[in-house]
Amino acid sequence: MINPDRLQYFRGCRRGYLSRRLLSVIAVVIVWLLSLAGRVQAHPSNLRASRPSAVMPELGLALTPPAPLPGYASLGLTLSHAPSRHLALDATVGWGLPASALSRSQGEDREVSMSTGIHGRGLLRGVLPIGADQAFALSLGIGPGVISGGAFGTVLFARGEAAIEWRGESGITLLLGLGYDLAFNDSRTPIGKSACLTADCPTHFVAGQGQVAARYAVGYAF
Repeated sequence: MINPDRLQYFRGCRRGYLSRRLLSVIAVVIVWLLSLAGRVQAHPSNLRASRPSAVMPELGLALTPPAPLPGYASLGLTLSHAPSRHLALDATVGWGLPASALSRSQGEDREVSMSTGIHGRGLLRGVLPIGADQAFALSLGIGPGVISGGAFGTVLFARGEAAIEWRGESGITLLLGLGYDLAFNDSRTPIGKSACLTADCPTHFVAGQGQVAARYAVGYAF
């Protein structure tokens, strides 16, 4: 009979291996897109060339993470700059929205903060513009991320992301990104196992495990 703990260990190794393969594929595609830079002349009304930078408030979500990883939501501000037709650099800073969970301490139920604190992220995106005016663009990005100062302490991540972006003549820009965050280290556990009231507790970040994450951004390009 297979030991359940050993089976869980091998499942975790497999998830970590697939996550690293996914991030490697994204990095290869970015390099390929960057190799295209400069091969195509910009359209006279190229919206990305005329407005290469953007500032965008964004909503970030961790989508239905597998236990024991915690779900979270955050609000942030992204500054994006496109130094060339097929390259964009994003820097994001934000804050995890308030969240709490019930725990039991000395026979009494109490609420424990589950906020993730400060969020930071950098992305190098390979961009594929679409159309003559390049109002739409698809991108693949990869880069580091961090959360710190909240219930889970400091956790480092790597993010791989696929995104679609629209940029209008007025400067309005929209971005929808869907990615995967892979944790580099274990986090603190805000609720001890003996105080848990739910089956998926204690929730915390685990090194080598990841979760699907999304961001929704709207802002102004200049």
